[in-house]
Amino acid sequence: MLAKSIKSLLPLWVSACLILVLLHSAYSQPPAAALPTGERTEQPSALQQIAADFSQNRLSLDEWAKLSLYSIFEPQKLPAPYAQLPPGSLTTPFITQLFQVWDQLSAATQQELQPHGLTASGAFSPPTHLPDTAGTSHFLFHYSTEPGDTNAVDATDANANGIPDYVETLMAVFEHVYTVLIDSMGYVAPPSDSGKIGEDARYDIYLLKEEPGVLGVTYPYITMKDNPNSTGITEKNATMSYIGMRNDYTEGFSDPALELIQVTAAHEFFHAVQMGYDVFEKAWLAEATATWIEDEVYDDANQNIFYLTKWFRFPYYPLDATPSEFKNRWYGSWIFFRYVSEHLEGRKTIRRIWEISAGYDSKIKDYSFAAIDDALQEVGSDFASAFKDFSVANLFQTVAPYDYEEADLYPPLHISESLFRTRRDLRMLSRRRSARYLQVFPNALPGDPDEIEFTVFPQNQAARLELLIAARKGQTVSVFNDFPSGGILNFSLNNSSTYDEIYAIIVNLDTLKTELYLDVDYKSNLVRLSTSGEFLHAQLADDYLIFKRLVRFVNGEGEPQTDLTISRFNLLGGYGRDITFPFVDAADVFLARRNGEMLIDLYDYREAMHIKYGYRLASLNQLKGDFEILQLPAVDHNTVYFYGSLNDKDFKKGIFVSDLTSGPPRLLLDLTDTDEKIDLIVGDQSTFVALKNSSGNPNSDELIALINNSIQPFYRPDSGKRIQSLVYDDGLAAWSESNGAFSQTSIKAYDFAEGRLIDIRSNSGVDPYSVNSAGKRVVWWENTGGATKIQLWESDSIKTLRSTFNGLYLDDNGVGSNAFAIPMDRKGVAWMETDFTLYYYHFATGSLNRYDLSGYFTDRFLTNYLVKVSGKNIVIQALSATANDKTGIYLFRLQDAVTGIRADAEKPSERPAQFALFQNYPNPFNPVTRITYRLPRSTRVSLIIYDLTG
Repeated sequence: MLAKSIKSLLPLWVSACLILVLLHSAYSQPPAAALPTGERTEQPSALQQIAADFSQNRLSLDEWAKLSLYSIFEPQKLPAPYAQLPPGSLTTPFITQLFQVWDQLSAATQQELQPHGLTASGAFSPPTHLPDTAGTSHFLFHYSTEPGDTNAVDATDANANGIPDYVETLMAVFEHVYTVLIDSMGYVAPPSDSGKIGEDARYDIYLLKEEPGVLGVTYPYITMKDNPNSTGITEKNATMSYIGMRNDYTEGFSDPALELIQVTAAHEFFHAVQMGYDVFEKAWLAEATATWIEDEVYDDANQNIFYLTKWFRFPYYPLDATPSEFKNRWYGSWIFFRYVSEHLEGRKTIRRIWEISAGYDSKIKDYSFAAIDDALQEVGSDFASAFKDFSVANLFQTVAPYDYEEADLYPPLHISESLFRTRRDLRMLSRRRSARYLQVFPNALPGDPDEIEFTVFPQNQAARLELLIAARKGQTVSVFNDFPSGGILNFSLNNSSTYDEIYAIIVNLDTLKTELYLDVDYKSNLVRLSTSGEFLHAQLADDYLIFKRLVRFVNGEGEPQTDLTISRFNLLGGYGRDITFPFVDAADVFLARRNGEMLIDLYDYREAMHIKYGYRLASLNQLKGDFEILQLPAVDHNTVYFYGSLNDKDFKKGIFVSDLTSGPPRLLLDLTDTDEKIDLIVGDQSTFVALKNSSGNPNSDELIALINNSIQPFYRPDSGKRIQSLVYDDGLAAWSESNGAFSQTSIKAYDFAEGRLIDIRSNSGVDPYSVNSAGKRVVWWENTGGATKIQLWESDSIKTLRSTFNGLYLDDNGVGSNAFAIPMDRKGVAWMETDFTLYYYHFATGSLNRYDLSGYFTDRFLTNYLVKVSGKNIVIQALSATANDKTGIYLFRLQDAVTGIRADAEKPSERPAQFALFQNYPNPFNPVTRITYRLPRSTRVSLIIYDLTG
C-alpha cells in the first residue's frame, strides 16, 4: 500500500521526548522535521491499536479480524477503548494479512465478515460501480466521469479522444512502470486474472475516492500457486491481484500530482509483482522493496527519502520492526536494499531475493531473511556481512566503499552517545537486526600508550552480537572486526591519535534482543571533541560543555536545509549527547552556570519565527510568551534573568525573570518608556547584577542588583568613567572601569554579604576586559613597570601568578560582560600562552603547573585559541578564518582520577548512602568478569579475590 501524510505546517511537539509527528496509515510520508531525543507518537487509529494489541496476544485472531473490520466499516460497534480512537482505513498490509489468515478464522467469523465486501476466500471483491474503462497493452482502467459521483475523475479531455486526460496520464505511467519492472529488470509479470476480475485478462486498476492520505492499495484476490508467466520457478503462493488508485492526486497534497502518481504506480505494481511470487511473504520485505523500487523507476522523484529522516534518527530499532514496535519502519528499511543494489551486483540481487522467496513456502513460516541470505551468498556475501557493511555505510554515507550514490540527500545518522574518557558499565539495549552507534573521540597527542580498549558484556551471551570499530582518516575508513562474535567482545585500538573519527558500532545479527554493558577504557589527557567547520562557539560551566553545529544538506525534495545540533557534554560522566532542531539556521544557547541546563533561542526559517526552549533535567520545554532577548541572559539552575521585551498587546521592555519549564517571563524592572537600557546582566538562581545606563547620557552608568526581592542600585562610577566589564559569583560582583582614553583603569568589587565596596586595583596598565571572578577571587592581567603580569586578588591581597609571559589565549564565554577574560573557576586559574604552554594555578595547593602542548598546537596564525577551565577540565577552542586541520574544540584533563577516589567535581549528593558490593557479572567461569561496588565516602579500595579451587 502507498499512503502519504498531508504536508502542512505542523507544530513542533515538545516534551521530554521529541520526534516528528506522522499521520495515519501503513505507508505515510513524514514531514521532514524531527527532534531526535526520543520518540513521541500521535494517537493511533482504532485499526492500529487493535493490531498492536493482537501482536501482544491481548486479542485472539478472530477478535482481531472482527474488530479490525468494525474499525473501518462499523466503528459504532467497537468496544472501549477502541471506540474513542479515530476509525481505520483499508491498507495493503491489513488486506493481505486478512487474506493470509482467512482459513484460520472460524466459520462463524468468516460468515460475519463477508457482508463487508469479502469473498468466500477472504479477498475483497473488486468495485462494480465504475461505468467507464480505458485500456493499454497490459492494463485496464476502471473509472467514472458521472457528475455527482464521488469517485469521478476530472473529465477534461484536451485531445478529444474520449478518454479523460487524467486517465491517460495514469495509463502512460503504468505502462512505463511495466516496461521497467518486467522488460528491463526481468521480474515476472503478475499472473493474469483471465477475466475473473475485470472484462479481460489485462491487469485491472480502479480509480476511486480513497481515504485521506491513502495514495494506492493493492488487493490480493485469488491464489493460484504457480504463476504461469514464470519459467524455471514453481511458485507455491502466486496470487492474482488488482490495484486501487486515487481519482484525484491534488486534493490534500502539496506535492506535484504527477510525481505522486509515478511513485504510487511503481510501489503498487511492485506489490502486484510480489504477490505473483508469494503473497505470504513478510510485509516488511514487501513494503521495504516496494519503497526501494520507487527510486529505481523514477530516479528524480526521491519521495522515499522522506522516510530516512526517522529511520536514521533511530538506527537501533530492528530492520524488520513491526508497526507496534516502530511505526512506518518498513518504509525506511528500503535503504538496506539500496545498499545491496549499489554494492552487491546491482538491482538483479533484489530480484533474486523474490525469486528465491518463491521457492520457500512462506505460508508455513517466515523465510524473508533466508531468501535475503541465499541471494547474497550467490554474489559472494551473506546477510551478516552485508548488514555490517550497511551499518558502516549509514554512518559515513559518502566515503567509498561505504557510500551511497544519493548520499547528499540523506539525513545524518543519530549517534547514541559521544565518549571522551574512560567509561564503565554503559548500559544499553540491543534489538534484533539493528545497530547502535557511539562516537569515541581519539587522543589528540600521540604517545605510548595511545590505545582505546572496548569491551562488550551482553546479558544474553547466546545473542549474536558483533562489535565494529570504524575509524576514519580523511577519505579512508578502516573497519576492525577480526575478533570473535558472540559472548564477551573485546578489542583494543592502537594509535587512536592517527584518526579523525572513531566509532563503536554494536550490531545485533540475531533474532534476540539483549541488554549489554559497554566499557571504553583509554589513556589520554587531550582529546578533540570537534573538527574544523563543525562547531559554533563553545560554552563551559562546571561539569558541562556545549557547542552548536549547523548541519546543511539537501532534503528529499531537493531543497537546501539547515539543522541545528547542540552537542552537550557531561564532563564528569565522560559522555556527550546531541539535541537536533530542524529548519534552524540561527540560534543562541545560554548554558546554566551550575548544572548544564540551557535556554535555547532559535529561529525556525520554515515558520519565520523565533522559538524558545528550556532544557532542564533532560526535558525540553517550549517557553510560553512572545518575548525577545536583547542582552545575553544570566542562567543558573532553572532561573533566567534577561534584558529584553515582551511583545504582547501592552509591549514592555526591561529586566524579566523566567524559568526553563514554561515561562512566561515576569517583568522585574520596567524600562519601557525610558531611554535607559541594560548593557550587561549576570547572576545566579537567586539574584542578578546588571549595568544600567542611558543612551543619551554617557555619565549614567549604574550598577543595580536584585537584593531581598527588590532591585536596588549599589554603585555609580565617577564622572567621566565607564564600566567596561562585569562578573558575578558567590555574592561578589567585580568590574572594571576606565576613562575614555583608558589612561585610568581600575578594578572594583562589591561583597553583598558584607555590604562593602572594595577597591582592588587602579593602574593604567590593567586590561579592563580580562577581569574574571569565582569563589570570591578576582583575576586579571596587566602591563606595569615593563612586566606583563597575571594578577590574583583574594582575601584583600594581590598575588602575581606569572610575570613577563608570552601572549595570552583567553576565555571568550560569549557573554559581553567578561569576553576574553582570564579563565578561572572556584578551584583554579588556567591559561595558554602563545608558545602553546598551558598553565594551571591551583588555589588549594598554591602550585603553578605547566603543560607543554607545542607538540600538537603549532599554528600561531589561527584566529584565536580560547581557553576555559572547570575543575580538572580545560577546554581549548581553536578558531580559524580559513580551513585548518587543527581547528576544533579540545578537552584537556589536568590529571586522571584514581580508581576508588571521588573526583573533585563529584557532588556530595551523588554519593551512595552505604557500602555495597554487588554480584559479579558475568559468572566467574568466563575469561573476564566485572565486580561492582559503591562507596559512601572517598577511600582507596583493596579487593581480595579467592580461588575456591585452591
